[in-house]
Amino acid sequence: MASSDPSPDTLESDIEATRARLAATIDQLAYRASPKTIVKRRWAQYLVVVLVAIVETLLRLAEVIYAPFYALTIVGPAALAIEIWYDSRTRAQVTEKVVAA
Repeated sequence: MASSDPSPDTLESDIEATRARLAATIDQLAYRASPKTIVKRRWAQYLVVVLVAIVETLLRLAEVIYAPFYALTIVGPAALAIEIWYDSRTRAQVTEKVVAA
């Protein structure tokens, strides 16, 4: 064994540190990808929950195996796109009012 090889204790601590960073990254991605955290308004969050339930139900009736995941994959990006569109429209209306005043 060469002298530059790390000790088993060092390897174990490096692995544990990497696991902790990976777990934190996965938690952050899950939080960011959750439709409930993407949408800011409370009524929109309720709407997203209802839409996820409806899409999941339809997928389960079609006997899709991973229905919950597909429902989130379909509704999440759609909710984000609608939220972005709504915010840009609202911002444009406010800008028009400021310019008109």
